[in-house]
Amino acid sequence: MKHISDIYIVTIQNMKMMLLFSNLFIAICMTIMVVATSTTDVDKKQEKNIISDDIVLKQNEELYTLMHDSYYYHRECIHIHDDTFEIENLENGDEHVTVNDKKSLYKKCPYPRIHSSSFNDNKINNNNNIANKQQQNVESYYSDWVAYAKATTSNTNLFTFFNSTWKVPPPPTSKGPFGLSSVYLFNGLEDGAGHAGNASLILQPVLSYGKSGCILNPIDWGKWNIVSYLVSGSGRAHCGKRIEVEEGDEIVGTMINKGNNNWEVDAIRVKTNEKSSYISQLPVDKTIDAAYITLEGMIIYGCNAFPNGSTTFFNNQLKTTSSKTSNAINGMEEETNWVKIIKHNECKQNVLINNQEGNVTIVYKQ
Repeated sequence: MKHISDIYIVTIQNMKMMLLFSNLFIAICMTIMVVATSTTDVDKKQEKNIISDDIVLKQNEELYTLMHDSYYYHRECIHIHDDTFEIENLENGDEHVTVNDKKSLYKKCPYPRIHSSSFNDNKINNNNNIANKQQQNVESYYSDWVAYAKATTSNTNLFTFFNSTWKVPPPPTSKGPFGLSSVYLFNGLEDGAGHAGNASLILQPVLSYGKSGCILNPIDWGKWNIVSYLVSGSGRAHCGKRIEVEEGDEIVGTMINKGNNNWEVDAIRVKTNEKSSYISQLPVDKTIDAAYITLEGMIIYGCNAFPNGSTTFFNNQLKTTSSKTSNAINGMEEETNWVKIIKHNECKQNVLINNQEGNVTIVYKQ
């Protein structure tokens, strides 16, 4: 049996040991804090903005994610498919979704979609006058279509086919605070007659770098990926199979109306012939009357969030119900009347349209 003095000595020793470990723990924490606060004031302000933006979303409409039509969608209404899928849009807004011969009924999304402009309190205003700003607040960031070419047609001569080829550019030199900056390149079709905010759906094969509503695993953010997207009139967003690609790979994006507004959308990696694909039976009253070649950015703080140089979309083919190919490269009667739109030019972004060859070039920065 130990003497009480021995116990006292042991207790004192234990207390000293506990104090030593406590001081060590505090020192480690302080070191981590010093490292964490060694970033610039700009970085800290940028991170604060992102955090506050997430809080705004969660306080008002929790679990919303920004998709490529510039709308936020509730996570319960975003669906990621690992195989080719088919969607039949029903007249009441519901959907039949078939994957691997299994058909499921998806009710119309019970949550409203929210346009990104609703969350621009601490961002650059998303409007065409942004290009006239001489200076930008370093605390600002934006999520928006950055620069794009647009073509429209009449509601009596709708688009029935759109095909483009482009190459994977070098990766951006920065992924932004928390690694959340993203860039997307795509050709796409919408209803809405080309008026911003009017479209109820978008068909698009997308090349992306970074986080997106359909690529949620951080492991995949530092890679180029292709995914076919569908944002439908039901208020739901659907994501095709994710395919990793490499710098220099050729990508083909194709959308074709197979008849009666039944669309097949493919994003193809030419080297391996892998494709992310879906088929969507749109309601007969949906008019596909706007085509786009687009650079989109999400949570963009600076020019290093974009690749260097430019990307050219070539072999661009647009067909309408009149069965004429709107592309001079094939020697047909019509040329596509592309109109360039520059919404952000802080890096001197640009869109170059070559009507003779039918090419559209997206310039990231100069």
